[in-house]
Amino acid sequence: MTAPSRNNESPAHHSVNLTSGRRRRPITVPPPPEPLSGTQPLTSANRRRMLVASRSRLLATGRAKAVWLGLAVAVVAGSIGFAMLLHADPVAFAGVAIAGLVGYAIVLWWVLSPLIVRLGMWAMARVGWLVGYFDETATQLVHPRRGAWELSDHHAVVQGAGVAAPFRRRVFAHLAAEADRHRVAITMTTRVPKLAAIYEADMPGLRVIGTKWTVFGKLHLLRREPTIPPAGPTNR
Repeated sequence: MTAPSRNNESPAHHSVNLTSGRRRRPITVPPPPEPLSGTQPLTSANRRRMLVASRSRLLATGRAKAVWLGLAVAVVAGSIGFAMLLHADPVAFAGVAIAGLVGYAIVLWWVLSPLIVRLGMWAMARVGWLVGYFDETATQLVHPRRGAWELSDHHAVVQGAGVAAPFRRRVFAHLAAEADRHRVAITMTTRVPKLAAIYEADMPGLRVIGTKWTVFGKLHLLRREPTIPPAGPTNR
């Protein structure tokens, strides 16, 4: 039996053939990348770090804060307007609306957000393996997807300060070298154009190959094909 990687909590199933697309074409799960010295693997403690990061993303940007504030104002204003139409006490209706918003925020913060992260990580590992790289500044997950390595959940402890740049460059360089060794493509996605440009600069060969629209907005698709070194001179 093949021992799992030290940077991988899920056993690797390299020989498993999956199916993809409408034609049900078999896909062989690629082997995982090796651990990187100076980084931490995916442990139970680092899984909890991912849960904390998921909560921080709820209020990570000014746009997110504006959306939540707009939602709260709309709900409270709507409840007051509805109460006035019914000739009821608008203060009571507003109080019920505020209580409902607080209850929803508590459930989202303590229940839904961690649940979504746990289910997402379970789905990643279910394909074959899930590898993580962590340090004091940032996180990075890698998992197989459609015969390639999908990079996801790259989060900085402090967003917008550039503290994750050294970690990202080290991990990206390591993953690029590992992908070349295994002849595996690397894929990523982001909704932020600035991040797409940063990722391109930090990983040689990574390029934006297109965009697609989702319910959460425009998604930038990035891909890096493995680099095959030129053949050396042959001995005659």
